[in-house]
Amino acid sequence: MKELYKIGAYLAVLALAAGLWVLFAPVASERQTASFLDAVVDQKYDEAALLYGGLSADGSAGRWAGELRRIYEEDGFHLHAYEGLQAEYDDGCFCHGHVNLIFDVQGETIPVRAILVFGEEYKPRQVCAIPHPEQKTVPGLNAWNRLVACGGFARG
Repeated sequence: MKELYKIGAYLAVLALAAGLWVLFAPVASERQTASFLDAVVDQKYDEAALLYGGLSADGSAGRWAGELRRIYEEDGFHLHAYEGLQAEYDDGCFCHGHVNLIFDVQGETIPVRAILVFGEEYKPRQVCAIPHPEQKTVPGLNAWNRLVACGGFARG
């Protein structure tokens, strides 16, 4: 009987740990992503590079930040704001989510939907901006997706 209580206690601890993870993981993913997006909105590209989970440890953060800075300075393409950031549970983890991005393209604000993929330490690994099918071409969106989503669904 004592063994049964021990097994029950272990199972209770495991259930509690799993429950805490389910509560913690989406908050951590959303906070990390919000910090990353805030840094991009504030044009703190070096800080954003440190918060982005899609870079390797080979020193590419400086090049990545420089490229993001270039599309702002040369193309006038900038993340102006974001809203509706949400991590979603699927296949046993909070591995993805979505957010609405609002870009400023040469003085014009253009909203697009983005799909998120989270990586290690709950950092955003991909922020793939996908314009609506009827939406006009968005200049600079391909460059954004090459940098932040490793390829693109973007037109523009």
